[in-house]
Amino acid sequence: MPKRSKKKVTLFLLSLMVSVPIAAQMDSTMAVVLTYESFLAGLSSHPVMVQAGIKSDMGASAMQQARGGFDPVVQSGFATKSMDGKSYYDLQQAHLTMPTRSPVRFSGGVERNIGDNLNPQTLTPEGGQWYAGVNFPLLQGLMTDARRTAWQEAVAYNDFANAERDKYELGLWFDASKTYADWWNAYEKTRISLELRDLALQRLGAVKDRAISGDLPLIDTVEAGMQLRMRQQQLAESNVRETSARMILGNFIWSPGPDNTLVPAASPPDMRPSAWPFGVSLQFTQYPLDSLPSVIERTQPFLRQADAEIRGMDAELRWKREQRKPQLDLSYTALSYLDTQDGNVMPDGTDYVAGIQFRYPLLNRAARGAATLQELKVNDKVLERSLLKTRITNQARALSENIAQFRQQLDLNTTNVQSLKVLLDGERENFFNGESSLFLINQREMAYMDARFRLADLQSGLFKMQCELQYTLGLIPQ
Repeated sequence: MPKRSKKKVTLFLLSLMVSVPIAAQMDSTMAVVLTYESFLAGLSSHPVMVQAGIKSDMGASAMQQARGGFDPVVQSGFATKSMDGKSYYDLQQAHLTMPTRSPVRFSGGVERNIGDNLNPQTLTPEGGQWYAGVNFPLLQGLMTDARRTAWQEAVAYNDFANAERDKYELGLWFDASKTYADWWNAYEKTRISLELRDLALQRLGAVKDRAISGDLPLIDTVEAGMQLRMRQQQLAESNVRETSARMILGNFIWSPGPDNTLVPAASPPDMRPSAWPFGVSLQFTQYPLDSLPSVIERTQPFLRQADAEIRGMDAELRWKREQRKPQLDLSYTALSYLDTQDGNVMPDGTDYVAGIQFRYPLLNRAARGAATLQELKVNDKVLERSLLKTRITNQARALSENIAQFRQQLDLNTTNVQSLKVLLDGERENFFNGESSLFLINQREMAYMDARFRLADLQSGLFKMQCELQYTLGLIPQ
């Protein structure tokens, strides 16, 4: 588990341990309130977050592997042959090669090769010799080579892996936020249904009392009972939806188990959302509509992944183009003695080994074909990335406009609910004054309930749309 998540996990677990009254309408039971902030804090223990960390570690490991191409290499060896009392050869050597981030490669070492049957080319002074040299490509390998290409690809892959990590975290936050909003919506409708069921139950008792006293006809008790059963049915359906939404929410609730494993945390059956959980400030509100393309360019993980892929492919393309050049390598190695009796220990420029190597396939079709193919792949990826950015930008703009319209609908519906509440209260007063009927009260209550249901849908829908916009922009919650 990432270290930064420990405080969040503690906060989340504490939130599940604290019980507070949720509402008088919920039969006065003690309910565990899971706030939206605590719920998000618990996501740090989710397996997807662990996977996100693994993606980042993979990128760092790839860079470490590529750095190995520039590690100095030490090698040494000893070989000897003796037969019929004759020393054929005695070979001793130690060699150090030092690659660099430039085309130059340095090398050096010591060797002592003696014997009666030794190749004259490998013969050294009796006391041995040391050498230091350099290898420098003049054509192919001057601008880039396999080692530098591997490093550039590793850097690009690290950026790709970090974008993948952000994509995992952002996707988990988005799915979890939508699920919490759906749970809140289902719970809010259950609370409304319970409120209206209790009102119908109270009214049935009042109607019975008035019918017994002769103020109302007995047929009104039948209608009041029918209204109660309808509300009970509505409450049962709301309870089913709330239970289902709460069980789905459990997919996001995990906790550390033994041996650093992650286990699903059991969600209490009386767990409730906070009364109004969506007062959080989402990050997309910081950016005006005309700045969305530049924001997407910087933050969108899908685009960042595409950019990383293009950089890696560009590095491979440069190397393939480099391979179309002829190979022309220069090498120079200065020689000197290990023993002053054999000669001067410091090189004086008179003892050296120098060489030049040239190689070029006459048609070079393999290198030319590989470079052309890689160039086509890069162009294809660039076009794909351009289309992706266009789709994301247009989607973000559409979401921004829809959010503005949703806010207008929410304001209108809020006013509507308030007006319907005034009408319902007036109708109830008229009924108890004998100036209305059960039918009219039921119609007012149904209209009021539908408006409150609609308001809950708009509230949760607006929040989910805002989360979708933040997801589209690639803004990871802080």
